[in-house]
Amino acid sequence: MNTAQKRPDTGTQPISPLSIIRMLWKHKLLMVAVAGAGSAIATLVVASLPAIYKSEALVLVDSQKIPEKFVSSTVSSGVADRLAAISQGIMSTTRLLKIIQDLDLYKDERKGKAQEEIVEQMRRDISVTVQKDNWATGKPVAFKVGYQGKNRTLVAEVANQLANLYIEENLQTREVEASGTSEFIDTQLQEAKRQLDEQEARVAKFKQEHNGSLPEQENPLLSTLDALRVQLQGVQDATNRLQQNKLMLETSLATEQSEEANLERSQQMKVASSGAVLSGVGPAAEDKTLTAMQEQLQDLESRYTPDYPDVITLKAQIAARLQTDKEAARRFEAERSPKTNHAAEMNSKPSGVAVPVPHEVVEERGKVAMLEAQLASVKHDIEFQQAERQRVVNQISAIQGNVDRLPIVEQEMAGLTRDYETSKANYKSLLDKQIAAQMSSDMERRQKSERFEIIDPARVPEKPFQPNRSLLLAVGVILSLGIAAAAALGLELRRPVLLGEWELPENVTILGRVPVISITGTNNHPLRALMRAAAVGSVTAAFVIAAGCYYYVKLRS
Repeated sequence: MNTAQKRPDTGTQPISPLSIIRMLWKHKLLMVAVAGAGSAIATLVVASLPAIYKSEALVLVDSQKIPEKFVSSTVSSGVADRLAAISQGIMSTTRLLKIIQDLDLYKDERKGKAQEEIVEQMRRDISVTVQKDNWATGKPVAFKVGYQGKNRTLVAEVANQLANLYIEENLQTREVEASGTSEFIDTQLQEAKRQLDEQEARVAKFKQEHNGSLPEQENPLLSTLDALRVQLQGVQDATNRLQQNKLMLETSLATEQSEEANLERSQQMKVASSGAVLSGVGPAAEDKTLTAMQEQLQDLESRYTPDYPDVITLKAQIAARLQTDKEAARRFEAERSPKTNHAAEMNSKPSGVAVPVPHEVVEERGKVAMLEAQLASVKHDIEFQQAERQRVVNQISAIQGNVDRLPIVEQEMAGLTRDYETSKANYKSLLDKQIAAQMSSDMERRQKSERFEIIDPARVPEKPFQPNRSLLLAVGVILSLGIAAAAALGLELRRPVLLGEWELPENVTILGRVPVISITGTNNHPLRALMRAAAVGSVTAAFVIAAGCYYYVKLRS
């Protein structure tokens, strides 16, 4: 309020509180009338406002039932983001129109408004309030779904239906997201398996083509190469020894053959004059010797192969003995074939007188046969060792070639192995993810994951949510009083009249005071009486109307 108003008769001077009180008192009847009328109008307006009811359902964000260290959820979106996405779906025009039609909402509004306006009105009437955990992580732990309207029964029903929609949409959204993740991983796993099979086929084909020169075979190849070199050295040493034995046997054989020839010439010269036939000494002894050698040969053949050195040596000795004594050979054959014609045996006897062969000649012939058999055996051993040497040399050459190719094969194998290991790791990772995704999807279907649960369903409200009639009535009365006071002050400030001596400047001397002169009959002027009656009537009417509106509102609520 301006406290520096100019008074025409007193100059510029602030208005004191006493002056304000004086102004209000002078127009008390006007103030009462204006305040009463304003209060009555405010009461009528507040009473005419429709009652708006609001009902809310409390939905709990229930955490996952299975520990995450056993089963991890593939739904990565947070509760707040998921609530926003679900709200967009529920607040769609199609969903809201279906709810409006099913519950017959906004009857009056549908008569004069378009569908878009009604849907927008319902969106404003729906509220979603998220409650967070301020003591721990600050994550949403619950949320309220509310709806406001004029029918208190319908608001509770709509709020519960909306809460159920949030629960159903959350379950469907999580299940679809988990199933989509599982299907995507399955597709990637099939592709990874195809690539892994191709890599395995390449590696198997490469190993088959380069068998014997693979990097993992390097140590066995080197060990085999060393063993073959040692074996080659042993074969070479054995060959050298056999060559030396061969040389010694050839020398001994030549000596014995020369000695045998000398003995035979000497014996032939002795018996040439008598015309006797030279024969072997002791046919029975010779036959027994051949039989023993044959039995020994059969025994060796039953235990060893024909290439065994002792078998070859014994065969050579028997052949030499048979060549030395034809008669012994004939008798030996006769024993092996008992059915041989006796006449043939008689015809085979010489016609002359048989002269025994000296023991020295027979012994010399045995030595020669023995040396020839040993020489034949040594030659056979030399041939065997040479063949073995050639075989070992060929093996060494082949293995050395494989060893020489190792760096190139290793480089090619490294590339194949790297690609194979990458494909294998990718396949294993996808396989683990597929198992986790399938478990997560199954958990979503069984509703063991994070879910929404109504813990406090919406109830029919007993009191209206809007308007706050007490507050509006108080504001209306206060505004009425303010308007009445402003009207009184405005009327008084327009009049240049002193309201009291306190309005005079300090340097003004008061000479005297004149009391109020009351003229008889002035206070009973008809206009003043009418004003008093109007004021009293206005106040009375205002209180009556206010009381009536209050009880009417109470009955409606």
